[in-house]
Order: sequence, then C-alpha cells, then structure tokens
Amino acid sequence: MKISMQRNLLLGLVASWLVVINIFPLYAQIFRKYEPANMQLGEVLCVAVDQDGIKWVGTNTLFYKFTGDTVAQAWQPYSNPHTTDTLLRHITAIAVDRSGNKWVGSYHNGVSLIQLNREGQYVRHYEMPNFQNKNHYIMGIAIDQQGKKWVATKESGVWMLDDKGKWYNYDISTVYEIPSNHIYAIAVDSEDVKWVGTDKGLCSTKDGSIWDLYDMNGWVTAITTDRKNNVCLCMEKRSKPMVYCNNEVHKVKGKDEFTVVKDLLIDRKGVIWAAGHGLARYETEDRVIYEPKNSNFKSRQATCLALDKDDMIWIGTFDDGLYKLDPRPVEQPKPEPMPEKIILTASPQRKKAIPIPTKKVAAPTLTVKAPTPYKVPEELLAAKPVERPDFEEVVTPVVTKVEPKADENKVAVIQGQEIKKGAVIQLKGIFFKTNSEELISYDGVNQLLKFMIENPTASIELSGHTDRNPDTNHPDYDKISQQFLDLSQRRVDAVALFLVAGGVKQDRIVTKAYGGSKPLVASFSTEKNRRVEMRILSW
Repeated sequence: MKISMQRNLLLGLVASWLVVINIFPLYAQIFRKYEPANMQLGEVLCVAVDQDGIKWVGTNTLFYKFTGDTVAQAWQPYSNPHTTDTLLRHITAIAVDRSGNKWVGSYHNGVSLIQLNREGQYVRHYEMPNFQNKNHYIMGIAIDQQGKKWVATKESGVWMLDDKGKWYNYDISTVYEIPSNHIYAIAVDSEDVKWVGTDKGLCSTKDGSIWDLYDMNGWVTAITTDRKNNVCLCMEKRSKPMVYCNNEVHKVKGKDEFTVVKDLLIDRKGVIWAAGHGLARYETEDRVIYEPKNSNFKSRQATCLALDKDDMIWIGTFDDGLYKLDPRPVEQPKPEPMPEKIILTASPQRKKAIPIPTKKVAAPTLTVKAPTPYKVPEELLAAKPVERPDFEEVVTPVVTKVEPKADENKVAVIQGQEIKKGAVIQLKGIFFKTNSEELISYDGVNQLLKFMIENPTASIELSGHTDRNPDTNHPDYDKISQQFLDLSQRRVDAVALFLVAGGVKQDRIVTKAYGGSKPLVASFSTEKNRRVEMRILSW
C-alpha cells in the first residue's frame, strides 16, 4: 500500500479546524437563477462549460444546451421524439474534451456514454458492457491527455473507453489496489494521473497498468484538479465531511450545517468551492457558506459546479434549477473624505520617541544550532570577539523608554510595542527562507539587538513558532510535528546567535521551540503562524 501521495496530497484526517464562519453581505446579491421559460428544469445532476462558453446541463429527465442569454431561445432541450434526442435522458455526468466534443453519461434504457460534437450534434454512443448484474450508473467522467475516457460507476468499478471504442474494466477482482467497486468520483490532473474516489478510500493510476492505494479510510464523494497541479477531494468519515487540498484540510462542520459534498471546484485564483448543503467557499483562513438565510442562493441541495471563461461559477441544484455566481466582490461606497484640518491633542503622559540615526549591522554568517536554554558553541567562544556593530536605520523608532519605577512596572518600547516583565510580543521583520533557519531580512533582528544593548540588564526568552500541526490522528503526526518543532528551534537559535555575535551575553537569552502547537490562526499554512516571539524575563 502506498502511503505517500504524489505532490503532497494530504493523507489522513487532519485537525478539527476551528474557524469562524464569516458571512459577507456583499456576496448575497450576486447569485442569479436560470430556468427555461414555462418549463421546470428538474433535478440538475451535472453541468459543464465548453470552450465556446456554452453551458451543457444534465437533469434527471432531459439534456439542455444553454447559451446563458436571457431570451427564451437560450435554452435548447434535446426533446425531439423519434430522434437520437431520446438517448439523452437521465443525464448523470458530462465532460468536454480538447476538441470540444461532449461526452454524456445517460441512464436510459441501459447505461451509455454518448458523444456529441462541438456544436452539440449526435456522433455516436457506446453502451456499457452489462455483466454480473451490476449497476453501471455513471457517477463521473474524466478525459486524459490521450483522449481516453475514464468512467466512475456506482457498482462496477472504473471503466476506460479508448480511442478505438473499446472498453476496459478495473475493479476489485482485477486490481488489488482498488478498495471498492463503488466509485463516486474521478478526475485527471495536469500530470495525467487519474484519481479515483470510492466509498472506502482513494486510489490512483497513470495508465491503468499500475495502481496506488492511499491510507485514507473513508467515503470520497468528490475530486477536482486544476492546471496548477492542485488536487482536492472531499472525504466523509463518521458523517463528518472534510475537504483536502494538497497539504491543507478544510473541515465542514456538523451534519446540520453542511452535508455530503457532491462536487468540488478550484477557480483560477485558487479558491475552493464545494457544492452540498448550500455552497461553500474556502479561501486562506476564511470559509463562507451561502444558503437561504444569508444570501439569495435559495437551494439547500447544490449538486454540481462548473467554471466558465469569465470566471463565473455555475451551480446546479437538486431543488432550484441553475444558478450563476459572480465571485468578484461588489464595490462598496467610498467613505466620506476626511476634513482638511484635524486638530490632534497629545497625551501629557506620553512623549514622542526621537529616532536615532543608525547604520547597517552586518549579518553574521554563523549557522550553528544551539540547545535550549541557549548555549554558545565552543567554536564561537574560541573565536575572536565580535566588534559591536553599527545599526541599520529602521522605519519604526526603537529607542527604549524606561519608566523610573519598580522593576515589575518598568515599561520599554520596541518596534512600537510596549512591553513589561512577563509580557509576550511578536517581533516584526524577522523572516526566514522556506524550510530553513537562514534569515532573509535583518530589520527585526537589528531592532532586537539595539533593544538588548540599550537595556544591558534585561534578559529575554525567544520562542519559535511554525505552521500549525496536523491533528493527532494524522498518520504522520509524529513526524510532521517533530519537523516543525526542530525547524522552530533552529530559527529561534539563529536569532539568538545573531544577538550573541552582536555583543549580547549568552546568559541573557533563553530560547524555546513550540513548532506548530500554538497557532495564531486556524489555517495550516500561513505566515501569521510563522513567527518569533519575545518575553522579558527580568530587567
């Protein structure tokens, strides 16, 4: 069994994502509903957009061509009797190939894969081979770079139709790595890998000859990919759906809020959309669920998603027809201009800090890892004393103002932040190379060095933090959390080493590493969690 997924696709249940659901009113007016005039559209099961911007809509009754206009002729149903239109009934899946041909899954008088040309005219159809009385109901269609059609079926595994019209079957009787014959989702990524979601987990193949099975024990209900090599899927485990995208997981809350995800989509900005009990949008730390109580999207049963060339999102529903969403924010009214004259009253207790002209501090090149509490390496102790460097001019004044009070009430200012004994602040301007302790910005450490020299009796604790840890039930939890812990230790040691090289005594610095155990925000990958913090231990 292959445990590691290509391109770092997340492989286990990751943490319960504690998020605040943000409902933005500016998105509430940008849904628009479409239905044929004087006709019920029915249950929309699938929708696709071709290279010409035409929408192709499959329902539980008919198949439609929709140009997206407001005129009645915009909807063209395939409903002519005694023609090939009669094949296009009970449409369950649609895919468009590179030539503009439409491939339509039909569940009418047997299961068929029907080919239409770019204009939507019938070309031919391919009946699914019927054997062992299994249900061949088509759950999804994916077309690879060679033009082969890969079909997910409800009970008979994965089928592939080659360019000569020949069917090949892959199921549990022929492929050990396929965990179940109940295939609910299928997609092809930019490297031509086929991702297959079953009710018992995930598997993949490049060409059908070699398969990989992943350590994900759950019902995969939807898979989507994009041209940037992203792979996203939704897996439901113990009635809790979770959306995985590469190394991030987006938890969908309880059953009453968002049920099984039927379809996923990644738009061109990398935002993830999920169709289910409403419509969900995932972007960095934000999650929005559109439903009747907060928008004019009236459906509670979204079924399918498609993206057009204008970045509009088309949403098929089981109960309320077809919708279009313009995801761009609505422009808000500009605020009233500020008055030309503003009188400011200064506080008598505070004085403005006067910046001192400074010069640049040369960055030390030492890369020695230090233990906690910080101990200077022997080679550094044996080296010649480092001359006290000059200082780099910084935007934020770093002059320390110390009140002539008792030790416990002493207040200092660093990077514009007041700090007392025992208080913790986040240091600004300290940045490292990705997955490395190498500093790429010295503004923050220069300011910290000046603070330590201006306060020669102060001792501090520096703490390092990284991206958020995965959940404890993640199969690689121990490995990932230890990597994050080690990285945070190396980074905070690098800052301490910079101070020592600048003339600060090593016994004034204590370092601690927390890895990803104390995130500031819920996202699993954000600069907001990658930080160095400082606490005053004594003055």
